[in-house]
Amino acid sequence: MWVYAGSPERLRQIKEEARKRGVQASKYLMAAEEYFRTSQEPRPASGQDLNKLQEENRRLAAELHESEHRIARLEGDLRKVRHEELLESEGTGEIDSELLSIIREGPIHDYKLLTALGVEPGSETSRGIAKQLQILETTGFISRTSQGWKWNR
Repeated sequence: MWVYAGSPERLRQIKEEARKRGVQASKYLMAAEEYFRTSQEPRPASGQDLNKLQEENRRLAAELHESEHRIARLEGDLRKVRHEELLESEGTGEIDSELLSIIREGPIHDYKLLTALGVEPGSETSRGIAKQLQILETTGFISRTSQGWKWNR
């Protein structure tokens, strides 16, 4: 078997490594070839592969950002509809579960509560939240303290 080693020095290194392992240089080279041929390690990404992956990453990040904004708008619309039900004369709407979880985390002032919910102060939705806070306070679930709204139970 003839193998081009690149230089006499490289050939000497290959023979020396084979000798250390107690095999002939040809068996050493065949074992190395077998290892690299059957190795499950992925090949290093080329520059072209990296560019494609970076481009796909940017595209997916933009889609995620757009989807998050769309979800926030839809949640705001849903919150508005729910709060409009509370503001009607019968007031039969449900208490916002996100409102409850925010208050349960600890005392929170009105403006921070509205910010956490993504609601503009003075909007129809903020009046719906005020109505819910009133219902929760009247029923004893929450109370207003100097630190803000606090969960009582």
